[in-house]
Amino acid sequence: MILNAETLRVSMLKDKENWAGSAGISFSFIKNTDEISNIATNVAVGYNGGENLWMIISNINFIKIEGDAFQNSGVQHLRYNRELNDKMALEAFVQGQYDKVYKVDFRGLAGVGARFKLTKNSSSEDNAKKEKSRVYLGTLIMYEYEKSSEIDMNVTSKDFRSSNYLSFSLYPTNQFSIVSTTYYQPRIDLLKDYRLSTVVDLNLGFSPKDENKEGGFWSKLTFNLAFSYNFDSVPVVSVPKTQYSLTNGLKYNF
Repeated sequence: MILNAETLRVSMLKDKENWAGSAGISFSFIKNTDEISNIATNVAVGYNGGENLWMIISNINFIKIEGDAFQNSGVQHLRYNRELNDKMALEAFVQGQYDKVYKVDFRGLAGVGARFKLTKNSSSEDNAKKEKSRVYLGTLIMYEYEKSSEIDMNVTSKDFRSSNYLSFSLYPTNQFSIVSTTYYQPRIDLLKDYRLSTVVDLNLGFSPKDENKEGGFWSKLTFNLAFSYNFDSVPVVSVPKTQYSLTNGLKYNF
């Protein structure tokens, strides 16, 4: 399961000393070794304290594979940013997840590194709120603990990986946004063991947003279309190297 933390981060950067979040439900179809129907719930909450930014994300999926009973997967993610200047921040995160479909009983991650803004900063706070695009580069070192399910003989791995990502956000209008993040995560001691993943979120609002007004229910409701792609060069034994999904649903932003 791939998280796109940038979607939440973007909404938090508009104002300092504020809380922001979203809650949503979505539906997807995944083509893997089988056809998979998926119902996903997601909740994300963050606080922008100026130089300090906190984010908590929790996703839970209910999955049905060609007539079998529902199986579930989930991920919980905590991320912290400490802004050093307009172009650089320190970043740390911890994450726990499980995925019955992809034979992962538990995967725990913890990482720390730096995040860089590649696009030009706006000259004023008001202009920063109206930026039409943002591009970020992150490079971190993370520790990974992974335990596969019994069907794959309870294999356990403990590795250090380099976690690198490139993220961009586009805002053609105040009702439409595109947020994408691509990760490259090789093992430090074995570079041919790597993961490459991309997630792209398209968000379309139901009514125009006025930055100067609070707005009603419809101004905070968005339609979300998400595509994710994941390649693992050394997956759990019975899982294919390539996985992808297309998801659509509704999201309420608060």
